[in-house]
Amino acid sequence: MELSAMRTQISTRRPFAHRPPFHAPSRYAVVRANGKVQCPSIRSMTRSGIRLDGAFGLKPGDSVSVKLPSQTTVNGTVGWSVAGFCGVDFAAPLSEDDPALAEA
Repeated sequence: MELSAMRTQISTRRPFAHRPPFHAPSRYAVVRANGKVQCPSIRSMTRSGIRLDGAFGLKPGDSVSVKLPSQTTVNGTVGWSVAGFCGVDFAAPLSEDDPALAEA
């Protein structure tokens, strides 16, 4: 294949066409821990825990209170934390019909 034909072929490819579109989170939680209140984005949630983006200053073992968009408030413990991301393990799992899970 000629170089000019290769350039044309490369330039017309859509390298990101196979990837699903990125959707920014539109749900937020209110997190109370260590005397501070934060509103990080919810990245994912299950009955037993939640993954947050934008929760700074938390470290594994910290006790937290999380108010979900459904107005349900749950207590938990930070299981892991890297930069502004963290995972919170709920003290008690959410019920299967909890409105917060319907929004997840």
